[in-house]
Amino acid sequence: MNTEWRWLIRHVPREDNYVADCIAKLSSEGRTCLQVYDECPHVASKILIQDKAIK
Repeated sequence: MNTEWRWLIRHVPREDNYVADCIAKLSSEGRTCLQVYDECPHVASKILIQDKAIK
């Protein structure tokens, strides 16, 4: 088994990563247990659609 790992860390400014920011806000709304989504949260899907339209 190969135990060598390769890591790449990149900073992405919050204003360029709206979906991650949205999901982080969802998780901080007082929920204390693990949140698993079967589908993209509605709020985040709106942001993805808007982002796709811009690019």
